[in-house]
Amino acid sequence: MISLPAIHFQPHTHSDGRVCYTTDCEFRPSSDRQAYDKAFKKEANYRKADGFERCGTCIHFEQGPNDRAGTCAVVRGIVRSNYVSDLYEQA
Repeated sequence: MISLPAIHFQPHTHSDGRVCYTTDCEFRPSSDRQAYDKAFKKEANYRKADGFERCGTCIHFEQGPNDRAGTCAVVRGIVRSNYVSDLYEQA
């Protein structure tokens, strides 16, 4: 039996028949995305940073238990402090 996290989303099926249970999938139905009100990494153009603008200096970033990863108020999933997205806002 698969144990799902205690969040509100519906599993969805990919075109190849796989059933996906992740909250980070870019194929998640749009109704589910609105419920979370966060962008997928692909939609936000999440990428490795090459300048000062990086998640670690962004107003939306919340530091996790180590200095390299955390969460974001506007992008789904775990984000790295040395990455950035198009939704960056300086803290």
